[in-house]
Amino acid sequence: MPGTERLILDYAGCPIEVEAAAADLAWLREQLCPHFQPRAQVTAAAHIQLRADPAQHARYSSGRPAQPPRLCAYVLDSGPLQLEHWGCAGREVVHDAFFDVFYRPEPGGVQLIDRQASVPRAGRIPLLRAVREPAMHAAWRSGALLLHAAAVGRGTRVLGFAGRKRAGKTTLLAACLAASAELRFVANDRLCLFPDGVARGLPSIVSLRAPTLELVPGLGTRLRASHYLHNHSLHEAATLKPAVEAWQDGRFGISQSQLCRLLDREAQVAGTLAALVFPRLELEGQGLQLHRMREAKARERLAASLLGASAAGTRSALFDLQARGDFPTAHDLRQRAQNLAARLPCFELVLGKGSSRDAAGLRAMLAECGI
Repeated sequence: MPGTERLILDYAGCPIEVEAAAADLAWLREQLCPHFQPRAQVTAAAHIQLRADPAQHARYSSGRPAQPPRLCAYVLDSGPLQLEHWGCAGREVVHDAFFDVFYRPEPGGVQLIDRQASVPRAGRIPLLRAVREPAMHAAWRSGALLLHAAAVGRGTRVLGFAGRKRAGKTTLLAACLAASAELRFVANDRLCLFPDGVARGLPSIVSLRAPTLELVPGLGTRLRASHYLHNHSLHEAATLKPAVEAWQDGRFGISQSQLCRLLDREAQVAGTLAALVFPRLELEGQGLQLHRMREAKARERLAASLLGASAAGTRSALFDLQARGDFPTAHDLRQRAQNLAARLPCFELVLGKGSSRDAAGLRAMLAECGI
């Protein structure tokens, strides 16, 4: 297609071909690499295209049915994202009202239609999701678990921080990276655990809440001076210099590359999972309190930390591929979590007042957890 370029990105053996404008591909590479690896001369498992076509978008927009059915487009940490399924101009399309982007299923992939011609396009976040979703499906089919978890790495080992929203995962992640120059960033919100014991980060937008910016030394100051926004590449942030603004819910959104720049740390793709830590913020308390969890408690906490735990086993109707292996049921995923809890050290970490600034205490915690 004129004005676009192609790129193949591979996640753990699942190659996905992406076609988009050069600026959008540069942004996408920053979002997904190094966890997704650029490849050449391989057969892609899926083809994803983003194109700006205001005229086509307008034709689709004029054909909204009165009561369109909904289908599961993505599995998010909060559960399945249901989008409206339309039939417009003789084609089946799916409408994402939040980003005002249409998805048009094609043989072996999906085409995204954006009405916005200028960058940064609204369709960038849907593009990231569209590339990530088939990689998730391939991982699930291979026997992997996907956790709602952050992670850090040192050498060949990885330590995961798992839990629900507002548990303190991102605060602990940023505090540990700030406390030790030897650590590397692995994941912010999604961690893929493969049957061979390898934990691999699965990229996502980094959302920073006000407490995290206050609790991690210098992070808030550096963010507000950075011009970093989740839908801008590093180059666009440096040249366009957008104002750093919070989302409507008060969170700040940045990319994983931008977080690594703010903390002056490198990214690590994967490593052997040493342990899982389940953090809990209790700012009325004092210091760090680390406790080894019993297996029964670890099973319970792991099951609650599965990606889309409230609807485990749900798959996207847009992006599921005819890949090797059966798609796991909710029972399959719970069984994988139980097997993991039986063999992996799991800890509960209470983060009290001042703990995120206790560099020595954080390094001692990391050592006790085997990293």
